[in-house]
Amino acid sequence: MAVEVQEPTQDTRDIWAAALKGVARQAASNEEDLVRAITDELRHLKLRCGVALLDDHGQLVMRGRALTAAIERRLRKLTGQPLEGYRFDLERVDAYRRALQDRQAVFESDNTEIVAQM
Repeated sequence: MAVEVQEPTQDTRDIWAAALKGVARQAASNEEDLVRAITDELRHLKLRCGVALLDDHGQLVMRGRALTAAIERRLRKLTGQPLEGYRFDLERVDAYRRALQDRQAVFESDNTEIVAQM
């Protein structure tokens, strides 16, 4: 799931579709390879975001990220821990809960509330 700042254009949607095809070709049969392939494609698209996987307890676990060093440092300062492996309750973050519930990307103009809820 990706949370994007603004509604993507058709060109952006086409790029995402091509990137997903690239991810499918790169990813082997294990989770680590899939996360790495997705993260590589997000970086290639110059998107700043992370990959979170839903665990068996309903929590999202950050597994890959395509962030600048400054953003990653700020998030580490806010959470007190590295972003990789950070867990948060899906029910506490409205955007993620809506995205998974509706099975559609959620577009927000400001991610301040999302980060605060995480």
